[in-house]
Amino acid sequence: FFSQPETMDGGVLEKILDEGMDLREYSRDVERNLEVLERSSIDDYVKEATHMAALYSQVKTCDGILQNMESMLSVFQSDLSEISGEIRALQEQSLVMNQQLKNRQGVQVSLHAYVESLSLSGELVEEICKDEDLSPAFEAAVGELHHKLVFASQQRDEYISVGDVQPELAKLKANATARIRDAFITKIHSARKPMSNLQNIQQHLLKHTSSFDFLLKHSRLNAEEVQKEYIDTFSKVHLSYYKAYITRLMKLKYDQEPDKEDVLAAADTPQKKSGFFSSKPVLKNRSTTFSLGDRGSVLKELADPILVPHAQDMKSIDSKTKLTFERLFRSYMKSLVNTCVAEFLFAMEFFGISAEKGEDVFNAVLGRTLQLVYKHIETHVAMSFDAISIMLCLRILSTYKAEIEGKGVKCMYGFMDKVAAVFFDAFKRIITHNGDSIKSVDPEQFSRIDTRPHMIVRRYAELSAAVLGLNEGIHDQSIEEEMAALAKDVEGLILRLAAEFPERKDQLIFLINNYDLMMSVYTERTSGSSSEAQTTLEMLKARVKDFSLIVLQRRFGGIFTFVRTVEAAYIKNANPSVDDVALTRLIESFSTTWKEGIDEIDREAMLSFPNFKNGRRIVEEALTQLVIVYEKFTSILKKPPFKKKGGWPSLVDMHLLMVEVRRHKASF
Repeated sequence: FFSQPETMDGGVLEKILDEGMDLREYSRDVERNLEVLERSSIDDYVKEATHMAALYSQVKTCDGILQNMESMLSVFQSDLSEISGEIRALQEQSLVMNQQLKNRQGVQVSLHAYVESLSLSGELVEEICKDEDLSPAFEAAVGELHHKLVFASQQRDEYISVGDVQPELAKLKANATARIRDAFITKIHSARKPMSNLQNIQQHLLKHTSSFDFLLKHSRLNAEEVQKEYIDTFSKVHLSYYKAYITRLMKLKYDQEPDKEDVLAAADTPQKKSGFFSSKPVLKNRSTTFSLGDRGSVLKELADPILVPHAQDMKSIDSKTKLTFERLFRSYMKSLVNTCVAEFLFAMEFFGISAEKGEDVFNAVLGRTLQLVYKHIETHVAMSFDAISIMLCLRILSTYKAEIEGKGVKCMYGFMDKVAAVFFDAFKRIITHNGDSIKSVDPEQFSRIDTRPHMIVRRYAELSAAVLGLNEGIHDQSIEEEMAALAKDVEGLILRLAAEFPERKDQLIFLINNYDLMMSVYTERTSGSSSEAQTTLEMLKARVKDFSLIVLQRRFGGIFTFVRTVEAAYIKNANPSVDDVALTRLIESFSTTWKEGIDEIDREAMLSFPNFKNGRRIVEEALTQLVIVYEKFTSILKKPPFKKKGGWPSLVDMHLLMVEVRRHKASF
């Protein structure tokens, strides 16, 4: 009973326990029920025995059928295994055949390329063997021949096919190189003909750069011969051209230029030459010696075409059509720069060389031409005393040097620096020569010296402004140093000339007029930032202040002396002495003469200084000083011991003085 408690339904067990039933009895009832059910089931199985036998027979039949099917499937499996092996065999055969096909195709391609690289078509042979000028078809054939030659040179000598084609390739190479050489030399020699256009010849040669490249790679001797012929021909042509061109240009130059007699301290009268019949006439269109004038316009023409003097026009040239040296220099320097740039770039592109080797070719082609131009400049500049022309040439040279620097033509740097050195040396020589002439000036050699600006100072102002203005485009320190030295010489001359006047007032008027002239020219022609302009402005202001004090002292000296005396006493902490009678007389004198005194100062300034604006500025400076001193004067009178009960009755009111001063103030 307790061995199988888990088989009982929990609800049945609970019901049994609740009803108090005997579990053994209940167990026996269950077993009896099971026996009844078992017998009933056996009866059912017996009733179905026939059907079970039939079912068993069917199962046996199916089992036989399945065995037959298993046999058939086994045979089919065996057949499939054989087919799979055949498929694998076919697949392996296919892979082998595919690899064989690829190998044959690779061999075919290689053999085709090999044959193509060595075979010589009839069109190729015919084109190379033609006796004609270089054509696009020929250059294409030469390019193809180059590839065949390179290919043949890379193959092993034991290849019979290479040995068979080598003689034919050598013949074609000889024909091609000979044809290229002859064509190039013929074209180069055409430059020797008169009026030939070198640029067109170079452009023609550049179109066939590939042909020269072939020549360079397969016949270096012929390439060197072509290069040698080019250098020889073009060096002679350039030398001849510039020799003739400069000679013709120089016929356009002014016949007479400033010489060693044309210095700042030279007299106005023309100097006669030392010849028996010779003299030095003044040319109507002679270029200015000390002023820039319109000569600076050449700097706006630097990009203009070069001058083209024709031989047939030389006879018609007169003094009206002649030009200054800087214009001629601008023309042949522009031509030379263009030629040098073109030659340098051509050498690198056509000959296929580096910039370093390009310089060697450049020097071989243009070395003698550059030397010719340098000697010409050196010869002319050695005889020149035209400082403005030298400065203009330096500005022109600096512009063209910047141009070649931008294009990377370094081979011209040395030439440009040499030419610049020639001009700088000449400029120093000319300025030193003018400075010496200034130092040698004796004021007594002038018959009359007035207070107006001196002619030497006027010349110097024009020259200095021109040089400093042009140097603003160069910023060369040596030029500034030379002009500073000349400025000291001129300043010494101005002081020596001023010393010829017995009165200090006249000396100041002379100094102010000359400094004002210099400042006017500096302001008009330069930026005013130079040390000369700044120094001149400081000296002008100082002399104006000195002059103002002198004219005020002459008319209002009592008030100025009184103010100085009292201020000196205050500085010493002393009590100034008081003289009421003298002070009253001083105040009454000023009250009766102050307007007339201001008018006299105004008139004197206008008569003494030809520059109206300068005269008005001096009047304004003098009246400003008067207002300052008079304000101090009235301030002193308001303090003890000068303060007076009821004030000083004759004292001019400050407001009235200011009104009169404003009336005389400059209105510009």
